[in-house]
Amino acid sequence: MFSQIRKSIFQRRVKLRNLTIITNNCWGATLYSDLNLPYQSPFVGLFILPDDYLKLLENIPKYLQSPLVFVDQPSRPIISNQIKKKYPIGVLNKTVEIHFLHYSTIDEARTKWHRRLERIDWHDPHFFVKFCDYAELYPQYFDPQQIEQFDQLTIPYPKVCFTARPYPHLQSTVWIKECQHQAGVYNGVKLYRVCDQYFDLADWLNGGSGQLGYLSQSVNFVERILRQILQKPKIGEGD
Repeated sequence: MFSQIRKSIFQRRVKLRNLTIITNNCWGATLYSDLNLPYQSPFVGLFILPDDYLKLLENIPKYLQSPLVFVDQPSRPIISNQIKKKYPIGVLNKTVEIHFLHYSTIDEARTKWHRRLERIDWHDPHFFVKFCDYAELYPQYFDPQQIEQFDQLTIPYPKVCFTARPYPHLQSTVWIKECQHQAGVYNGVKLYRVCDQYFDLADWLNGGSGQLGYLSQSVNFVERILRQILQKPKIGEGD
């Protein structure tokens, strides 16, 4: 019930409709769903290794407008017991590898990539860039220094990085305290569901800093109270 109210408030607050989320994993897919918008970004159902992602961010239009070429094997192996099947791998501009983890075939990955790419308004693009320290699938390819590199990027787009550790000296990072005892933050979808406790996504998409204001704090407070009431055991339960 309350999730629908939260979603309705979010939709009313976000003014922009032609927005393109650039992200290193599936985080943006849930955002589009909450806004009741079609995917206006090809970064859905996939992940990109941190160093490749940082490379892409240096010139987003260049990479997105370059051909997507599929290869048989990644240049670096991904060894994880969470990956149960082979999935398509595409390469942009011969350098940035896209791991289409949630796609079954090359045709599916190619079709959806291009369909979503065509929805970008190249005459008036609005890119929003998200990064995080989630690296459970590829711990050997993540280095905390990459968070510093992300923060230092001089790109003309709003950017945010969700982390499991505090980085008070970095302007773009948001500390997700639930993850402080983990190596990194949650994966894309689960991260999206908790980040609003620390970051005002609607404000960020409207051109603000994303710092929690009175409205977002009030919504979070009411949600916590309602969850506590709904989760309270009924009389006779829990014996």
